[in-house]
Parts: sequence; structure tokens; C-alpha cells
Amino acid sequence: MFSYLGTQDHSPLRNGLPASQYTGCNCKCSCSVDSKDSAVHSQTASSTCSVYLQVLSKLSSLEKSVREIKALLLAQKRPQQDDALDGLELFLPHGGKLESMEELIELEKMLQVEEHKRRLVQVLSTMEGGENVGKICRALMRALMTNGLMSQFSARGQKGKLAFKDRLLCDVILKAVRKSSNGDCRDSDIMYEIAGVLRNAPNHPGGTNYHKLGCTRKRKAEVIIKEMPVESD
Repeated sequence: MFSYLGTQDHSPLRNGLPASQYTGCNCKCSCSVDSKDSAVHSQTASSTCSVYLQVLSKLSSLEKSVREIKALLLAQKRPQQDDALDGLELFLPHGGKLESMEELIELEKMLQVEEHKRRLVQVLSTMEGGENVGKICRALMRALMTNGLMSQFSARGQKGKLAFKDRLLCDVILKAVRKSSNGDCRDSDIMYEIAGVLRNAPNHPGGTNYHKLGCTRKRKAEVIIKEMPVESD
């Protein structure tokens, strides 16, 4: 009388039915679709996969286009930098970098005319671009001033030096860097980089400490040579 036990289906349930009796969607997704909708579901899954592949293909094509555009921009960048340097010479005494406070004051008198100031900002903003604010600041400041002149300044007048932040030229550099980086930086970030350029200027060629550093290195090298053991024959 218990013969019916041998005919029970103990397979896992699918949508409330034993797996052997379920005729719905058999895909590996988490859905549960009745048999009457299985064909529609399979078609939808296939369509989704096709769209996904098309999106990947278009993204790959777009990435290639971006690389090509970047290469073209880099190729055009150098002539623009040369033009900017040519334009910068019109503002600098004798067409060279500012070497003294007298030359800096002379330039700032010129920059009191708003049109001259606007033009210099435009010239400087085309010299160096990108997201690296430090690189932009270094390029602009070293194109404008010698290390000897920059050695006289600190950003805020620390250690008895002149405060560069109070100069009209500092305002020009701030505006040029903002424009060069498409405004994606704060004035505090720019001033931090300006302070770094001024702080390191004395240690570079033409800076007030450069000769001292050279002599110190020379003396250290001589001491090392003297202390080296002499090899006997």
C-alpha cells in the first residue's frame, strides 16, 4: 500500500515545480519565467548581450579617438609654447628674464594698465598646461625671473625676505595658472607651489646659495678623496 513512495520526484523545485516537470527559462540568471514566456525571455537576454557588446565596441573606438586627439594636441603644443615665449619677450626688459628689483618694478608699472596685464596673463597661460600645478608654476616663474631675483623673495615675507604675494606680478601668475589649468585649482594650491619655487631658487644656478653649495660640495669631495685608503703596490 506504500508503493506510491517509490514514484515520488525528489529533485529540486523550480518555480514551485519539480525540476523534471519545469519547462520554463533554463538560463543561468536568477529569474523564474514560466514556459509560455521563456522564448520572450531568451530573446531579451540575447538582445541585452548584443547591446552590451555594441557598447564595449563603441567604448574601444572612443578610447582610440581620444588617444589620437591627445597626440595631435601634444604635437601642436610646442609651437604654442614658442609663440608664448616670443610674446613674453615684449614684456621683459631687453627681452630676457627679470634680473633685478628695478626691472620688476618697471614691469609692474606697465602692468598697472589693465590691457597690458590681461595680455600678459594670456601669454603666460599658453606656456604650460595640464593638471600639474607645480609644473605650471615652475615654468612660468622661471620664464619671468632669474633665480637671483627670486632668491630675494619668499611667499609671505618669511626670514626677512620680501613678500611675493603682495606683488602685482604674483596676481598675474595666479590668474595665468588658473587659466592654464582650466580653473581646476585653488589659489592656496598655487601659492603653495609658488612658495616652493621661491624657496628652492637660491640653490639653483644664479641663486644666492648656489656658489656656496658648490664650494661645500667641492670641500666634501676633497675630504672623501683624502680619507680614501691608498692601495699599496
